[in-house]
Amino acid sequence: MARSGEQRAHRRYAVSMEANVFHDGTKHFCHVMDISAGGAALSTTARPAPGTIIEVEIDGMAKIHARVQRHLVEGIAVAFDPQETSQDGVGDQLDYMRDQRQFLQPN
Repeated sequence: MARSGEQRAHRRYAVSMEANVFHDGTKHFCHVMDISAGGAALSTTARPAPGTIIEVEIDGMAKIHARVQRHLVEGIAVAFDPQETSQDGVGDQLDYMRDQRQFLQPN
């Protein structure tokens, strides 16, 4: 949910996708609750500190580095590494998934 006055750089989509978070040599299963070309909200029991760099492997997409932005009640919010997202075509992958109606709705 957007905070009051928040301006997002990328359209965010509600989804239900499986993923894995890699942190401190451990793999944690999670669900992606929403996603954009810039980041995602992940439902997970993993609680890396804000600012921590982790790897996120989302079903059907490349594994990319992300920075933990904050903790959520049900998990964490992450920002993807902008260099990796452009190199790996994350925005293009999201557009394709949207066109294939794999997303539930724009947030």
